[in-house]
Amino acid sequence: MIGELSSALPFEGGYYAWVRRAMGNFWGFQEAWLSLVASIFDMAIYPTLFVAYLTRMFPWFQENHRGVAVALGVVIACAVLNIMGVKVVSTTSLWLFFALSAPFAAIFVLAPFKVHALANAVTKPRPRTSTFLAAAYLHVNYMGWDNASTIATEVERPQRTYPRAMLVAVAIVCITYVLPFAAMWMTGLPASAWKLGRGRTSRN
Repeated sequence: MIGELSSALPFEGGYYAWVRRAMGNFWGFQEAWLSLVASIFDMAIYPTLFVAYLTRMFPWFQENHRGVAVALGVVIACAVLNIMGVKVVSTTSLWLFFALSAPFAAIFVLAPFKVHALANAVTKPRPRTSTFLAAAYLHVNYMGWDNASTIATEVERPQRTYPRAMLVAVAIVCITYVLPFAAMWMTGLPASAWKLGRGRTSRN
């Protein structure tokens, strides 16, 4: 839907412009404010998650409000990147994609050398995933696609670029899920070893 609308109506503002065109100024105004409010709460999640992961690896950041300073630094850095323009954002996003994909690529590359190495791992039963958590996963995986529409006028040949970009993005998302899980399956690690939080497998 986003690829089709961005190709047919490549307006600055994306979904705001589409709602305004289809339903008038009043609902366009409502859409703009609803999107702004949603973004405030949604964007607040990611610095918090970043600090949560960081403090698990380095507990030092839990002391003296250091985590708050790190979260504020993330917000400021992202704001500066966006102010610098779409080219800087796109280049930074590309390099971050490679950096974040590196651990998954490492898992896939190393898995053949660990075939059945973890088959004897002793684990506790895995807790069932709650409906809320499943809904959260769905939200994270399907959110964000509409954001690309807001800069359509800054994209060269949006009629061709957007559909191709959407198809490539969906393929990448599928690959980053399927290949790591396939790699772990090759190692013989039982499904009960997958846990949430800090759970670790224990060996005999």
